[in-house]
Amino acid sequence: MELSSPEVFGDDDNGKPLSLGVFCGQEVDRFNILLNVMRKSLVNLDKAIEGTVVMSLDLELMFFNFLDGKVPDMWVTWAYPSLKPLGSWFDDLLERITFMRDWVTNGSPKCYWISAFFFPQGFKTAALQMHARKNKLEIDKLNFKTNVKEGGLECIKVAPDVGVNINGCYIEGAKWELKRRIIDEMTTKLLSRRSLSSGLNPCLRTRSRRIACTTALSTRPVREEES
Repeated sequence: MELSSPEVFGDDDNGKPLSLGVFCGQEVDRFNILLNVMRKSLVNLDKAIEGTVVMSLDLELMFFNFLDGKVPDMWVTWAYPSLKPLGSWFDDLLERITFMRDWVTNGSPKCYWISAFFFPQGFKTAALQMHARKNKLEIDKLNFKTNVKEGGLECIKVAPDVGVNINGCYIEGAKWELKRRIIDEMTTKLLSRRSLSSGLNPCLRTRSRRIACTTALSTRPVREEES
């Protein structure tokens, strides 16, 4: 990638590509595919409205999706899961692209926006793999311990020496009580609430479990547990 940071796409001490860099490249490819689909479909729709090309069924459906303020079905096929209407979906897309561009050009961020990814599970696996290779451990024997940060994203000044910082997670039907550091009852009339930034710290499992770990897209459900 042009203008990419060596810190992101370099090699580790063992001469292997950095796992988070591989994941970043995969995410960039997915965003580029989505953007190409959007650009080509918009160009074709503009030509169809002018009458220079035939208005296909997909383009007609796209046109009516725009009138209804919905994300076109042909975009949804290549996009990340989202229930937002078209306007806020597009604003959210721009924010995700900005985050990915900063990661690629300026190096690894102090805190990762985990809900910005197409495949968040792949990010977690890549972070575990980075720790496993650095410390010569088996990745299947590792798990994450979550440490909720006091304060918001602005309070995170540096990246941790071990693990990663994340933000963008939500709690549904409950909330995080910062003073007592427990999960508490949700505030009345609220369904979900954005949680505070957290640190994911790799640690050894206390007992073996069957958990699927993969850096590729999978339709199989992934279950995670902690002791």
